[in-house]
Amino acid sequence: LHSGTGESDLLGAMLANYGRRFFWDSFDHVLSTSCPSKMLEGLPAPNLKAFEKVVVVSFGQVQSKQLTKSKSTELAGTSAFNEYFSSIGEAKKKVNSKEPCARNEGYSAVIRLASNSKDASKPFEDLLPYLTQRFHAEQETCREHLLGELFNKPSLPVSMWEETLAHLRNLWKSSSKARESSKYEGVWKEVGKKILKRCLRGWCAGQGPSEICTFGMEVAAGSLDLPQMLVDATKPATTPDEVGESRLEGEALTSAACWVLQTSVPLSSDIGLPLSSFWDVLRKFSKLEKNNGSERALWQRWSFVREWWSSLLAQGSKQKSAEFVFTGVVNLLVSRQRAFAITLSGSDPCPPWWAPLECEEYKAAVVGILQQIESGEIPGKEGSAMLVRRIESLKKVTGFQVLKIKKRIARQG
Repeated sequence: LHSGTGESDLLGAMLANYGRRFFWDSFDHVLSTSCPSKMLEGLPAPNLKAFEKVVVVSFGQVQSKQLTKSKSTELAGTSAFNEYFSSIGEAKKKVNSKEPCARNEGYSAVIRLASNSKDASKPFEDLLPYLTQRFHAEQETCREHLLGELFNKPSLPVSMWEETLAHLRNLWKSSSKARESSKYEGVWKEVGKKILKRCLRGWCAGQGPSEICTFGMEVAAGSLDLPQMLVDATKPATTPDEVGESRLEGEALTSAACWVLQTSVPLSSDIGLPLSSFWDVLRKFSKLEKNNGSERALWQRWSFVREWWSSLLAQGSKQKSAEFVFTGVVNLLVSRQRAFAITLSGSDPCPPWWAPLECEEYKAAVVGILQQIESGEIPGKEGSAMLVRRIESLKKVTGFQVLKIKKRIARQG
């Protein structure tokens, strides 16, 4: 207890592993141990004034002349001076049973004791390091029960997950390193989804993802539909976890949408999948435009959409991605022209939209594919078939434009 609290000090290392509770348990042990009077000879009297403001109810009743009646009343009103800290010691005894069922009951009891506190932040700050330590040494059935008690009910409120992030991360690491880690994936993926839903609703304009958002992405990897979650975040709250949270809108929506797009369609060396996924993401984003222009409206509304399309194209096209660049995106734009229509003032019809095909990066990508066919990098047979499909796609574009002109002439006639 005389060592420092730095990382390299004995007491500091123990506090890092077991939390502040370790100090008080050790201090309680010292006070309850008899000491020969000879050992105290020559020692200066300790200064006990530092303990006047410390609540020590968790390890016994302490009477102090310095604590006035008004001071005791003030402390009794704080969240630390509550049923949790006066009962946790007894509740933890149930966890020390040799029977797994009894230990599960003990875990439920200590978690329920913390969650029932008026201010649960301090109880869980004290309890989570203890549960993480127990989880690491527990059997599989008890581990499942412990995680279920914390997150499935949930006993640990979602609103507290950010302030207890360090403890959640330690618990996640222990779960992911366990031999039966696959059994806990379902719980953690739901945790990640809830975190990201909350983060999207509370996104700050001009900012990137927060630390808790990054953690949510880590634990929910492979099970997310970020574009749809973004759209849902713009709607009024519907679940108990979301009640009282604001809707995503304005500049915050712009910042969040940029992150979602770039995360869902990352830059890579082989852009076949990302390029097609780019339009899948925009298709979901188009729900924000209320059927007025869809992807076209997003292209005009957010500059980062145009910039990211150009960045994806600028990587070049390998053989796998060449097909989508050469014909796929053309066919997609032709098929979506009706959805791209934007309501204009007056009687003028909305012109067709081919902006993604007209940017310099797209033109360069097409030239690159033609060079690959000419050099033989793309085999001749496959290159010939690609050229045929390209011509057929361009005919659709021309035919669509001719049809538009004929309809305009008919209306004017």
